[in-house]
Amino acid sequence: MKRKFSPFFAILLFVAITQISCAQSGYKITGNISGCPEGMTAYLYKGNAQVLYPNMIIDSALIVNGAFTFTGNLEPAELLSVLFKPLKRNDPMYNISPVIPLFMENGNTVTIQGALEDVPLQNFTGSGTYDLSKLNIGGSKTVDLYKEYAKTKLENYDKEAVQEYLTYVRANPKLPISVGIAAAKKWDAGKLKQIEYAKDFIRQHAGNIVSLFVFQDHLGSFTAAPTFSYAEIDELQAILLDKFTHTEYGKVIMSQADRVKKSAVGAPFTDLTLQTPEGKDVKLSDHVGKGKYVLLDFWASWCGPCRADIPYLKKTFELFHPAGFEIIGISMDDDKAKWIKAIEEEKLYEWSQISDLQGFATSRIADAYNFSGIPACIFINPNGTIVSRDLRGPWRDMILLDIYGNLFGNEY
Repeated sequence: MKRKFSPFFAILLFVAITQISCAQSGYKITGNISGCPEGMTAYLYKGNAQVLYPNMIIDSALIVNGAFTFTGNLEPAELLSVLFKPLKRNDPMYNISPVIPLFMENGNTVTIQGALEDVPLQNFTGSGTYDLSKLNIGGSKTVDLYKEYAKTKLENYDKEAVQEYLTYVRANPKLPISVGIAAAKKWDAGKLKQIEYAKDFIRQHAGNIVSLFVFQDHLGSFTAAPTFSYAEIDELQAILLDKFTHTEYGKVIMSQADRVKKSAVGAPFTDLTLQTPEGKDVKLSDHVGKGKYVLLDFWASWCGPCRADIPYLKKTFELFHPAGFEIIGISMDDDKAKWIKAIEEEKLYEWSQISDLQGFATSRIADAYNFSGIPACIFINPNGTIVSRDLRGPWRDMILLDIYGNLFGNEY
């Protein structure tokens, strides 16, 4: 006996088949990038230059006449990056590659068109924001949202302020301290615009994966300090936590936020027990949180920029120590003899010198205060709360001036 299906059942069957097909369709990335040399390969990575996974290479494709294609399944949405690398590791482009970040999920079909010279290069300075305005990327509203964020962030970057600061640095000490402070304040004003925009963006688009990227973009990375404070990280983490902890990308960022928050501006200092050159145990809490402002200066015998800053640091200490300013030198050396020799050469006897002599390899110091390069410093108020990070040059002058008044005399 033949069965007849009603039109309604046929429609239901069609919808069901369509839904199954869409669920299994995965994602597709089709690129056409002119200017790619023969032998260049496009790699599809998880994350970006600042967020790396243990097994982050998803796929690779040899570029033929500028064209390449990636297909796959991705559930839920994740941040991916297309990197362009030559076959030879000795090529200068191999380690600093052109990169296109994409926020992908199943059902996305993204097309990329443009020239290789217009693809931004990996940025290892702490910002994962890339200008994609010269590329034609279609098929994803999420990518459009990222481009909107990147465009506004880069517009808020005050190139003129940065140039003024660099001019001061090159001319220093010929220019008055007040000139450097003015340049630093102008630079900070541009940063504040970026921070306020990022916070508003996250609040407005909290359910979109781009908001998670924006959060990470201001947590800092590598040698860059976070731009969000302890309170801001706490607030924004709470907004994003439930929405993204089930994703691999979300877990990585939330873990990073937990680590960064421990030493962000507004956080209480982390106590450590370190040793003097004579081997005596000293706790940071013996000196920090005792009613004085304290600068933790992280340095090492092998760090040229650290040692170049010592004369100016000594002068600052001489001027402000009588008013209550303290410094603690914390060495990232792993060789005691070299550490002691550097102390003697620089005559660093005015303030305490301590270390665990573990360098960066296994040091608790870098982990506790979230830095991976020196010179670095943490400024702590009389109650033991971190009030500034990387307080150097005009920024150090500015905060000391605000706290103690003008003790620079005619140099100001």
